[in-house]
Formats: sequence, structure tokens, C-alpha cells
Amino acid sequence: MSVSSKYSKLVNLLYQQTGLKNLSWRDDEFEEDYRTQVGEFTVSIRSSTIDKRPVVKIAIFTGDGREIDTFTDEDIADVEPPTLHSYYALMTELLSSVRRAATGADDVLDTIIEKLDDMPEF
Repeated sequence: MSVSSKYSKLVNLLYQQTGLKNLSWRDDEFEEDYRTQVGEFTVSIRSSTIDKRPVVKIAIFTGDGREIDTFTDEDIADVEPPTLHSYYALMTELLSSVRRAATGADDVLDTIIEKLDDMPEF
């Protein structure tokens, strides 16, 4: 399997498992990225720029915090994603889902909606 195939498969699985809420994402208070533990490794995702172009970057770290691999959507731009029209779009959607999971935004919205629904009507 080529490296770009491995990258695209990793993105697809992260997207799928995040949607199923099987990954626990947290935001890094010192970096502008989000991280999840997968076995003994950590995967991070963040938005970035390369030559003033927006990209989404994924990095993989060892248990002791050493970065061992990194790639952006541009590295897999020639691969067709299973959903959406590009890996930039898919990875942007993944980042949005990860951000919502890390901050608990969906749970907060559900709580607020439930409380508002329970208020008496005038």
C-alpha cells in the first residue's frame, strides 16, 4: 500500500470513528490542535497554511511525544475520497467534527434545547 493510500485510509477511518463517537478528542491548550489516543500513539489534527493556502494537517506522535509522521490534505489531493469532493473538504469536515467533540458543543446544544423546550409557553 502506498503512503498516500495509507494517509487517505487513516483520514477515512478517523472521519468514520469520530462520527461514531469512538474516539475521544481533546484540545491542546498550548497548541491550536486536537488530539486523540490510538493505542500507544497520538494523532493530532489542525488547520494550517502553506504558502498562504489553507490546509488541514494531521500528525502522528509516539507515546513520548516525538512526531513520527505528518501530512496535509495536499499530500492526498490526487486520491478520491469516499465522501465529499476532495480530501480538503473531508479533512475540514473532520476537523469541525473533532472540534465539536473536544469542546462538547453538541452536548451543550442538546442541553440548552432541552431546557428551552421545557420552559412554559406564554
